[in-house]
Amino acid sequence: MSIDNPADMINNLTGYLYTVPQLCCFEPARGEEVRKRKNNTVHKPVYRIERETEPKIKNRRFLKKYDGLKYGWLRDTKKFLVLLALLLIAFRLIIGCSFVKGDSMLPTLKEGNLVLYTRINAEYRRGDVVSVRIPSGEYYVKRIIALGGDTVELKEGKVYVNGALLEEPYAAGETWEQTSGIVRYPYTVQEGQIFVMGDNRSVSMDSRNFGAVGERQIKGKIQFCVGK
Repeated sequence: MSIDNPADMINNLTGYLYTVPQLCCFEPARGEEVRKRKNNTVHKPVYRIERETEPKIKNRRFLKKYDGLKYGWLRDTKKFLVLLALLLIAFRLIIGCSFVKGDSMLPTLKEGNLVLYTRINAEYRRGDVVSVRIPSGEYYVKRIIALGGDTVELKEGKVYVNGALLEEPYAAGETWEQTSGIVRYPYTVQEGQIFVMGDNRSVSMDSRNFGAVGERQIKGKIQFCVGK
């Protein structure tokens, strides 16, 4: 820079002094802008988290409540299925039910009565009421009169087993031979068989018609009656 012209020197100094403050003020302005950007970047996510936290908590509570109801329903369903399976096994192996057909068991049982019987029995005795399969393939409710090895006789409307009069307070009417039956008296029951009759002797179709039946044909011993 030449000092020969004082006016030019003064103009150059004036321009220089004017430019320096602008250069000095540029960096602070830029730094402040960066800080503002940083502050904005930090605060915006915080604000977003505060707004989204409450709905997320509500959703989690709802999901926990839903899961509790779902698992509770599954537990109840499992219990019901287990109970149902146990009942099916019990009715298949231990107990059973049958309906009384006709009037052959009057006055003890009436037609349409539902009877429950046990399939597992240590032994059968005279007088037991059982559900038994007759030779025609049908199941009837009858009373055991004699067991294997017993001899049955019918005299004057009475039943004799092994020569002794059988006391039958449950029987209705007198007991006579069936003219259409194949049984001839005295009749000896073979081992493993039973001789059965209905309590209403005048209308019952029983061992007087078709003879003794095998013990394996017994479904079970009657224990309970519904609708009596």
